[in-house]
Amino acid sequence: MASIGLRPLPARLTLLAIGIGVLLSLLVPVLSHTAHTLDRTGEGALVEVAASVPVTVLILGIITAAVTEEVLFRGYALERLRQLTGRWWLAGLIRVGVFTVIHLPSWGVAHALGVVLPSGAALTVLEIWKRNLPLVILVHPVIDAPLIVLALVG
Repeated sequence: MASIGLRPLPARLTLLAIGIGVLLSLLVPVLSHTAHTLDRTGEGALVEVAASVPVTVLILGIITAAVTEEVLFRGYALERLRQLTGRWWLAGLIRVGVFTVIHLPSWGVAHALGVVLPSGAALTVLEIWKRNLPLVILVHPVIDAPLIVLALVG
């Protein structure tokens, strides 16, 4: 498990995770608006999805996505790709590309390229930099937390 970055999360990294998550969550609306300005297909889909499910289901979905996506796509895939390629930057580039492509069918081109790509790249850089999987697992739901607010007000 240590090979995929599963190690204790010190308090200072917990604070770093929350801070980075808040910054990225503030960028998501800007990125989303910019992406949907360029491609109007799927505009508002994120808000509609958030508002269409009960808040408890949304919270469970966010937690499940955070753990599974980070363990599979960042922890495991990133480490195995690094072993295959011998380079962190190439492993990260491949991982971000695959992660973005698999979001295309469900979220559309605008959201995948405008939101998933930059946020996925940021989390990948964070994982490579700190090599601490719980750190990125914690950042992920903080980024997604505004969806809960949208569901409550929507």
